[in-house]
Amino acid sequence: MDCGTKPSPWQKASAIDRPIAPQTIDAARFPVHKGLIVKAQIYQILHVVSMVLLTAFTIRAIANPVPETKKKTMIVTGILSLLMLVGGFGLLAVLKYGFYPWILVKIVCWLVLSAMAGMAFRQPSKASLWNTVTITAVILAVVAVYLQFGSPSVE
Repeated sequence: MDCGTKPSPWQKASAIDRPIAPQTIDAARFPVHKGLIVKAQIYQILHVVSMVLLTAFTIRAIANPVPETKKKTMIVTGILSLLMLVGGFGLLAVLKYGFYPWILVKIVCWLVLSAMAGMAFRQPSKASLWNTVTITAVILAVVAVYLQFGSPSVE
């Protein structure tokens, strides 16, 4: 095929001739009903915002484990942990996902992140370890999602 000519409709275009298509939503995996998409976006925002805030409060507890702030910090991190769990599982339910290995990785990271504020108050001498574990758990969770959804699909 000549580079200057377009293929006829019954000829398959070469990889060079094909335009790069934007990623589309797979109708089999994602609901197409507008109300469900809005629900999914709300759950996603709830999940991500609570994850960011939980990480921030956990790192704050690790950096300054003062006994006077323990009760307030444990209440806030507990509520944020619950919101993160509800947002994540709500998103899975709305999008009708099964149980994939990346979900197990995220659950383990959630458990670790939820426990770190308590560990910071219990053993403040290991602050650098708790900080490393917290950041590693967040990075693992983000990488698990990126490897599942962010990588370009090969057709």
